[in-house]
Amino acid sequence: MAVSPHPDLHGPVAIVAGGLSHERAVSLLSGERIQRELQSVGVDAQVVDADQSLLASLRTGGYTAVIPTIHGDIGEDGTLQTVLEMAGVPFTGSSSKSCRLAWDKTVGRTLTERAGLSSPPWVALTSSSFKELGSSEVVRFLVEDMSWPLVVKPNRGGSVLGVNGVESVDALVDALMQAFAYGETVLIESFTEGMDVSVAVLDVDGEPRAGVPVGLEYDRKDRFDFVARYDPARVQVNTPAELPEETLAALRTAAETAHAALGMRDLSRVDFLVAPDGEFVVLEVSAIPGMTATSLFPFSVQAEGGSFSEVLVSVLKSAVARRSATS
Repeated sequence: MAVSPHPDLHGPVAIVAGGLSHERAVSLLSGERIQRELQSVGVDAQVVDADQSLLASLRTGGYTAVIPTIHGDIGEDGTLQTVLEMAGVPFTGSSSKSCRLAWDKTVGRTLTERAGLSSPPWVALTSSSFKELGSSEVVRFLVEDMSWPLVVKPNRGGSVLGVNGVESVDALVDALMQAFAYGETVLIESFTEGMDVSVAVLDVDGEPRAGVPVGLEYDRKDRFDFVARYDPARVQVNTPAELPEETLAALRTAAETAHAALGMRDLSRVDFLVAPDGEFVVLEVSAIPGMTATSLFPFSVQAEGGSFSEVLVSVLKSAVARRSATS
């Protein structure tokens, strides 16, 4: 059945997805999901691949607005947003500056910690330091006061690419070598046993408003089986997370605080680990949340009773309004 054009959005919308990062496949899945949701309410939504023809496509496509949906470099590090800002193209989501802050985990954690939120104990290590100071020696020095086991992850990156759990110095050195394949800086943090919880945050009337905290349970092969999170057959999503009401309320407040601390705009997703005693730590803030079948942002939004498609329309209208206000 044909769908009438959306009354508030005229002209096509570009969903920029794909790209050449390690997360291309996830990005395309997110883009296709957004396209289906928008088309279901009459928005002419088109997925545009982030390749060498992207700028020409944006110049000639006559797009009302752009939805950046590239996961990984270019999309989340502020590069695409910088290009769109310079071109005067309205787009959803955070500014280039805020994207850069969130994409760098060391910077993002520093800012959320300054805002009063806890992180797992962590240190950062660069590839050059690792090589020049002696791999085993510098590693032993850095982690001597940390609680084991440890988790190693690239400082910049999403999904679970380059993420490994370790229980010995030898395994730590190997994990660092793998993580350095994804970037110059690597994060080493103490492993936190607990529930993975994500909270969607939307700007409503200029103020961040957190959605329902969503909990994840995995069919893990072992406690370091981080890949399980991205396998729909091995994931159980609990909406809301099975936690006391006071913990759920505290997570909402913390998510709004983190969103504001990094200057997020329109939407974000804040990821937590919640220990059995109810204490929690912030893992990261995502400026471009995944929108796939196992992504938690849509679950959190829909648990509030709202329509995911209309949330997307709302952020598009905000992007267009920002352009109108500055033109």
